[in-house]
Amino acid sequence: MLISELMMFQSLIAHNYWWLALIILLLVLLIIYGLAIKMLGILFLKKSGAVINIQGTNMFESTIQLAMIILVFYIGLLRPTFIVDCIHLAIQSLPA
Repeated sequence: MLISELMMFQSLIAHNYWWLALIILLLVLLIIYGLAIKMLGILFLKKSGAVINIQGTNMFESTIQLAMIILVFYIGLLRPTFIVDCIHLAIQSLPA
């Protein structure tokens, strides 16, 4: 789970919104289940005989995707203080 969801659940539980935390947790689990089904289908289904044209590929497209994945891992694992402060500010601005 990402740091934003963890902080959201901590805030909801601290303010005794257990029912809302449970609903959000079920929705997050539903999303994770759907993604897992799609990924497992891609990994383990039989391959079709489709011919892929690699003549028109651009190496720059893969570089952008790799940079975005590295950025997401950096934000998720190292938790820069700017991002954490923004999440805290958003939690404080929630109605009580």
